[in-house]
Parts: sequence; C-alpha cells; structure tokens
Amino acid sequence: MASIGFELIKTNPDGNAITIANNGAVLFDAGAINLNPDNNISYDPSTGVFTFANAGDYYVYWFVNTQTGSALDVDFQIQASDGTSYPGSSIFKTGQVTGSAIISPVADGTFKLVNTSGDTITLAIGNGMVTAEIAIVHIPTLTGVQAYVRNAGDQVDVPALGPIPFNDYVTLPDDGNVSIDTTTDLGNITISSAGTYLIDWWLSLGDAPGAKQINLSIRTSNSSALAHFSAAVSTNTHMSGFAIITVTEAEAAGPFVIGLFNDTYDPGFTTPLPIKLSDLLFSASIRVVGTGL
Repeated sequence: MASIGFELIKTNPDGNAITIANNGAVLFDAGAINLNPDNNISYDPSTGVFTFANAGDYYVYWFVNTQTGSALDVDFQIQASDGTSYPGSSIFKTGQVTGSAIISPVADGTFKLVNTSGDTITLAIGNGMVTAEIAIVHIPTLTGVQAYVRNAGDQVDVPALGPIPFNDYVTLPDDGNVSIDTTTDLGNITISSAGTYLIDWWLSLGDAPGAKQINLSIRTSNSSALAHFSAAVSTNTHMSGFAIITVTEAEAAGPFVIGLFNDTYDPGFTTPLPIKLSDLLFSASIRVVGTGL
C-alpha cells in the first residue's frame, strides 16, 4: 500500500455562526493535503464519516475552535465503527479543543469526529477562519500505547516534579515493545525495542497555585529531559505537545522508561510547585507510538 496522508479543514467563509448539535459530526468542507493515491480513505462531507477501504493502522490528529456553548465542558470524540471512542476535552467554552488517536480499522471500517458535550456547540466566528482540522497518516508498522487520566469528577493532584498519573490505557496492536504501569508507578511508560517513536499528549489544567507558567517535560528514568513544554497560566489552561524520539539498542536494553512530568516552579524559579488537572472525566492523554522507522 502506498504511503497515505489525508488532511481536511472546516472553514467559516462568511463569518456566520456554525453550530454542531450534541452527538452531531464535524462536517469538514475542504481538502488541504491528499496523498491518498489508492483512494484508500474516502470522506462523505454530508455525514462527516471517513471510510477505509483497507485494514491498517492510522494516526489521527484533530482540533476544533469553539466560540461558545451552554455545556459545562466542551467534549469531542473520534467514534469508530467498532465501538471504540477517543476523547478530547476542554473546560474552555471559547478556544481550541485538540485530540489524537491511533485507530486500526478493518476493511470498510469508519469513524467520525462527534460533539459529545451534551449540548450544541458554536464554532469560532470569523470570515475565512479555519474552525476545525483533521489529519490522517498511515503507519506501516505499529507498536505503542494510548493512556488517559480518568477521574471521578475531582481535580487530580500532580506533585511537584512528579509524573502525570495516567491510570487508564489502550494497548495498540503490538509485540510488547511499549507498555505502561497504571498500578504502582503511574505514568511510567517502558520502551523495550530500539526505533523511532512519536509522542503526543494533551492535558486540561484545573489549578496551579502560586505559578505564572506551567512547565512540563518528557523525561527518562534517569531524569534526562527529551522535550520541554510551557504555557502561561490562565483560567483552566489547555496544553498539548508533540515530540519524536529515537531509542538505541543499548537504551532499550535498560529498559528505557519515560513519563510526562510536572516541572512547574514559582515565579522566581526556586521552588517546584504542584499542579492540579481539571475535573473532566478525561483530563489528560498521551500516546507513544513506534513508527516502524
């Protein structure tokens, strides 16, 4: 099968309000990139449904820019025809909601991006504004894990210099090369095979007492930082990040353990500070995916 990349956007050409009903699909209307020579991926703009002619493994990334809504939280999900769903959530009613997933459809499998906020959502208003986007990339050889912070309605404590406590996960079709501990060392992800890995994550912040800036990093078990991320603190900050790492044979034999860590400090950068994730059902997510490269 040829390499596949497929990208669509939703625009607001006249600046009028565009709404998506609860349980309604995002209807993308324009192609940005189509490296889909075999027509393996097809899209129905009237229903928002993507269909895969051939089985395979695919990385999907999306964002939706929202203007307002009466729901307490803004929630969108990728809903696949096999019953699997992959959420992205934000406490923001105005701003960007992001999400990503690794999906493995069978032949003629489908998915769509759906508003699951519990109410109608209005997309961002502005002439010519890109209000949503989705990208799909075929992964020839897939190995990895998707993990989430699932909670019961309370904010989730993350200690100073501690890991984001991922406690729920989906193991991708793999040979055991990537695993996650959700029982004792929450958030510790072990990579036991050399290769190139894609990492992406998002989180919804609930509170960060005493901080003006949120700092996060992907770190190894020996505290080596692989990537750094920062954002100014505002009411219910939504953050996301992306990194590509290469693991050598020697490192994989270690084993090679990574996590997403809270590196937030006070304004003087002298005292590390704890943070709290939001009280969303899913307040954070991470994917670590071997690309076969």
